[in-house]
Amino acid sequence: MPHITLVHYQNGGQKSPNPDVRELFAQARRHFGEGRIPSAIETYRRCLELETDHERLGALNIQIGNCHHELREYVRAAEFYEAAAREAQRAGDEEGKASAIASVANTLMLRPASSARRSRNLREAVEGYERALTVFRRGEYPIQHAMTQNNLGAAYADLPAATPEEQAENVRKAIECYNAALKIYKKDQYPIQHAGTQNNLGGAYAALPAATPEERAENVRKAIECYSAALKIYKKDQYPHQFCKTAANLGMQLASIDHADACHWLKEAYSLREYLPDQGKRLEKLIREVCKD
Repeated sequence: MPHITLVHYQNGGQKSPNPDVRELFAQARRHFGEGRIPSAIETYRRCLELETDHERLGALNIQIGNCHHELREYVRAAEFYEAAAREAQRAGDEEGKASAIASVANTLMLRPASSARRSRNLREAVEGYERALTVFRRGEYPIQHAMTQNNLGAAYADLPAATPEEQAENVRKAIECYNAALKIYKKDQYPIQHAGTQNNLGGAYAALPAATPEERAENVRKAIECYSAALKIYKKDQYPHQFCKTAANLGMQLASIDHADACHWLKEAYSLREYLPDQGKRLEKLIREVCKD
């Protein structure tokens, strides 16, 4: 599935008038940054016990939700995000409420579910991101706007469709969202976000239904451009996981038009196949078919 971005709404403990909350909040953030997620949860919860301000309580609940998100405990994460939305509502904190709503939408994108439940989750995620965008306007909250547009694009890209026409419309909406995000995620200012969104956009062009061979060729060309743009940032030694996925995507698109560079990129991806355990055999098969040496 396309990459989605986690909401980091920090208007919380660091602004508390209670020095104990400020100290605990700083500890929790350090624990989170060090990957000590259970310790971060415990410390954030101690902040909750001491804090009384609704706006800061909302922000703290988002941080705890993010910890559970990192542990892939998406249902539990959503419980804290929903608590954050309630606290933000009490405080009149529109940014906090929108952050919480977008965070709930993120969990809906990622929860394992049956196909019917998955479809319902994705539709609810679309609604959540669109609600968040009524607050996260480009001029006022550019980064949150770009993040939410990227995630909304991911939801549209994955949204099941009853007909080819509906599928094409969903993918076109995804493309619009990714392009809106890229207006803010410039390569020189936000290189990682730029690369992630380019990779998502490449996937959307690759999936876009085409009525003619000429349309299909144009979609493939655009997908190749997007993946190539992402790989200018995703260097193999710095971002091996992202490099592997994007190189595989690029190689597959190049292979679809018998391009001479397809073999190179497929082999590059295969060299890091531990990052793509579900695609290793597919890559191996493509390499046998495409590479002549």
